[in-house]
Amino acid sequence: MVLSNAGLSGVRIDVYNDTPDSLAGELVLVATNFLGQANGGGQTRCFHTGPFFVYVLRFVSVRERFRDLSNSFRIR
Repeated sequence: MVLSNAGLSGVRIDVYNDTPDSLAGELVLVATNFLGQANGGGQTRCFHTGPFFVYVLRFVSVRERFRDLSNSFRIR
């Protein structure tokens, strides 16, 4: 799994399946502050990928409200 800054699109999450088998799992996302303390409740997303497949999602699509986690808009 790779988390990256997608600029104005928020945080991009790529889950890579490099195996010949299907992959199923549950992704739990918890935003934290600079001290590592949870900043709001976690969000859960179940996923399923085929063999040699990349599952891509944006953090803003998992949350029910917008949060500027990548600091693109400089919102405090």
